[in-house]
Amino acid sequence: MHFKAIILDLDNTLYAYAPCHHEALAAVSGVMAKELNLSKQTVAQTYEQSRSEVHRILKGSASSHNRLLYFQRMLELLKVRPFPLAGKLYKLYWEAFIEKIELSNGVVELLLWGKKQNRKFAVLTDLTADVQHEKIIRLGLSDYIDILVTSEEVGFDKPHPSMFQACLRKLGLSARDVCMIGDDLEKDIYGARNQNITGYWITEHLTAVPKTSDVKTYGTFQELYENIRG
Repeated sequence: MHFKAIILDLDNTLYAYAPCHHEALAAVSGVMAKELNLSKQTVAQTYEQSRSEVHRILKGSASSHNRLLYFQRMLELLKVRPFPLAGKLYKLYWEAFIEKIELSNGVVELLLWGKKQNRKFAVLTDLTADVQHEKIIRLGLSDYIDILVTSEEVGFDKPHPSMFQACLRKLGLSARDVCMIGDDLEKDIYGARNQNITGYWITEHLTAVPKTSDVKTYGTFQELYENIRG
C-alpha cells in the first residue's frame, strides 16, 4: 500500500450507528414518557419530524446534526417550553449513545498495522467537534488518530470539497498520497474521488447498499483491512 495516510469516516464506519441511536432515543423516550406522558411512538415520530425540519433549514452544515436543535424543535412541536428539558434530553441522548458505542472488528488491526508502517490516520466527519471528540476517546482511538476534521470547523458537510481540502492541508499531503475509507457512497467515496482521492467503500453497517458498478465494496472492515494490508 503506497498511501502515506488513511482518512477515515467515523459514524457508521468505525462503529455501527443504528444501535447507538436506538439506545439513545430509548433513553430520551423514557424521560419524555415520564415527564410529558408521551408514547414511544409519538416521541419517535416527533423526533423524525423535528430532525427533518432542522435538516431542511440547515442542509449541508454541521448545525443540521445538532441534537439540541432537534429536541428544541420537538418540544416546540409539542407546545412545550424547551427550557430546561431540551438541554436535559440532549445530554441524556449523547450519554446513552456513547455508552453503547463499540468499535467495529478489524479497525484496531488496521490502525496497528498502519502505525507500524508509519502511516498517518485522519478522521474526516460531519457533525460537531465536541461530540466527535467524545466518540473518538470512548472508542479508544486517541493514540491512533493524528488529525480530526469536522464539518463544524470547515463550515460544510461532506462531500463539499472544502472538507477534503482541509484534511489534506492538516496532513500536509497531496491527494495521491492518501485514501478515504467510509460508508457513504456519495459523501465519502464520490466526495473523495472528486478530489482525486482513492476511496474504499465499506458497507458493513448499511441497511441498504446502493447499486453501483464503478466502486468496489467491502462487506466488513476486517475484509477491507486484509485487502489494504495486502
